[in-house]
Amino acid sequence: MLASAEDVLGALFLPFASGDITLPVSGRVLFLRARAGRWIGDFSQTLFSCEQTFKPFADELTRAGMPVIEAVDAAAPSAQTPVVLVLAPRQREESRA
Repeated sequence: MLASAEDVLGALFLPFASGDITLPVSGRVLFLRARAGRWIGDFSQTLFSCEQTFKPFADELTRAGMPVIEAVDAAAPSAQTPVVLVLAPRQREESRA
């Protein structure tokens, strides 16, 4: 049985929701391949930068009030994003790339 997007997002955010891992006080969290879901209500929207190139998913994030970027600037200093979350794609070849 395939896991739903909401199940995968729940697993990704579980350590934060349970308090096992805390989010940074300063800086932003970069969420690569972000998807909208229940997690949005649990965290400050100003803390996240969501990267999503697939327009329907980007539109869902925008409607939920999350800031969406289309591409990550590789030259940007990593101190600005002390935490990076990655939602892995379902396709194995794409994940490995």
